[in-house]
Amino acid sequence: MRLLKRAECTLEFGGPDSGWRPQGAAPYPSQSKALTLEIRSSSEGYFLLSIPNDGSLAGDTWHRTVEEALSQAELQFGVASSSWQEVSA
Repeated sequence: MRLLKRAECTLEFGGPDSGWRPQGAAPYPSQSKALTLEIRSSSEGYFLLSIPNDGSLAGDTWHRTVEEALSQAELQFGVASSSWQEVSA
């Protein structure tokens, strides 16, 4: 797979109660995780990879176009299209 674009972001999770915890349960502590996002091309389409900088489990999603992958990154990680860097081949 050929690397096309790369961006950095921080994912925030946990923290204050959002109303889903059982009554009396302790809240999860706030945490953040630094991620490197990559968009890679293949013969079948494009993959959006989320790679934690601490070496923990990475994930990916498949998209028909680069624009769909960029849209998913904005929806899922809050990374605007303008935040991406082109990667030279």
